[in-house]
Amino acid sequence: MASATARFMTFATGSDKFKMFNIVLANPQIPQNTGNIGRLCVNTGSRLHLIFPLGFSLEDKYLRRAGLDYWDELDLKLYPEIDSFFSENEKKPMCFFSTKAKKVFWECPYEKGSYLVFGNETGGLPPEIHAKFADSFYKIPMGGEAARSLNLSNSVAVALYEGIRRYCHQIKDLNIRANNEHEISNGEVRKEKF
Repeated sequence: MASATARFMTFATGSDKFKMFNIVLANPQIPQNTGNIGRLCVNTGSRLHLIFPLGFSLEDKYLRRAGLDYWDELDLKLYPEIDSFFSENEKKPMCFFSTKAKKVFWECPYEKGSYLVFGNETGGLPPEIHAKFADSFYKIPMGGEAARSLNLSNSVAVALYEGIRRYCHQIKDLNIRANNEHEISNGEVRKEKF
């Protein structure tokens, strides 16, 4: 089961596997959100990057509970602070997500290996990051007068699966069954009865 998911979400490059997407959380505050996102990363073959300070310990029981037994399988990279993340990954393709962005996420130029960067639950990303990367910020549209923001783990899932949707057709060994009605194989969707 996990190997099919891993084939779905990674590209082989020589003898190594290349992560299709990287999820970056800058200073997350709520352990349950990070646990859910870790579980999402394991199930999509994505790498999770956490930038300190965190609002919890990595040993937090709520983090582990939300991530279930997936946490031990997580491809996790830690950074002591935001500057170290950017210095190590400065040439990587990055897309930033914020409620303050002007462009919507379906305008985001997802690339193989893109870093999808999210701020924390209460304050988002720092103003200096908004200023430096203003052209690379995207929002997930929301309706309703009371709408301020989506839950962080929901936002990560929406953004990540949009990128996956765009690259499905490029993955040669994809053979995923959905809703017992469709088979996606080599990027083509066929109606099937099971």
